[in-house]
Amino acid sequence: MPAGECPRCGVLAYLLTRPNRVAVMVEGGLVQDVVADRPDELRVAVMDYDTEGGDAADLAPLAQPAGWSTLACMREVVAEPATFLLDKVFTGRN
Repeated sequence: MPAGECPRCGVLAYLLTRPNRVAVMVEGGLVQDVVADRPDELRVAVMDYDTEGGDAADLAPLAQPAGWSTLACMREVVAEPATFLLDKVFTGRN
């Protein structure tokens, strides 16, 4: 069932039925935390190209646009509620 119409073009608008997905790509770094203003609407995967010392269960080939693949450590993480104002982080970044 439509949620309404787009105010710009008049097309029927539908609510998303799946959470937004984000992939955090890491190479030579360490992700400290993933935070979101609506973490219950978000699925996050961290993909690390530095596979040395990674858990073998997390290793998988990651398909690349050119048709080849790269081995990466991939794991899904839980986004935590932000304890600071994300509006300040994204101000002026459209």
